[in-house]
Amino acid sequence: MFDKSGVTSRDWNTDPIAKMTATPELKVVLINDPKIGAYGGGLEAANALAAPAVAAALYDSTGKVLRWLHLKRAYVQSLLKG
Repeated sequence: MFDKSGVTSRDWNTDPIAKMTATPELKVVLINDPKIGAYGGGLEAANALAAPAVAAALYDSTGKVLRWLHLKRAYVQSLLKG
């Protein structure tokens, strides 16, 4: 857990599961600046963990290390053949 001074938990065993009510207030500001570029809608991708999980499972089952997380069929097949 945490308070205004910082993190108050000392270990994972005694750290209670944080609740939404314990989340500090956040102010998010999206700035439209064409010089910076477009970076999406300001949201986290819900599927960001799928590719690394599949890559880890592939490594566990085959011993092949994927070096690129765009898991296109041709890339994975070439890795398995090599």
